[in-house]
Amino acid sequence: MSEKAIESALPVGPSSVAGVPVVTIPLAEYEELIRLRKLYGNAARQVLLPPPTRSRIDRDREVADFLNEHLGRMLLKEIHAACVQKFGVARTPSKSAINRYHVKHMAARRK
Repeated sequence: MSEKAIESALPVGPSSVAGVPVVTIPLAEYEELIRLRKLYGNAARQVLLPPPTRSRIDRDREVADFLNEHLGRMLLKEIHAACVQKFGVARTPSKSAINRYHVKHMAARRK
């Protein structure tokens, strides 16, 4: 049976068997999925999907804690200057990054 004939015999879209949703894929593709699952286990999903991104501030817990302590109590330029003094230029986020962090976390607190 040719590949084209096989494709035309397959149902289009998902269907169900005994109420369980199923899809039909070629055997070679199924075997590849099984091989990847054996090779990577649950990590296969991590390989296929990019990890959610976090801001540089979210990845630096010490800087984030410092900002959380001072945001709303000091002016943005004062917070930035204090952050440079405490952590140095390399670890200090820009004023606009600090503002984005503040807006994001204020929105999260309201939810």
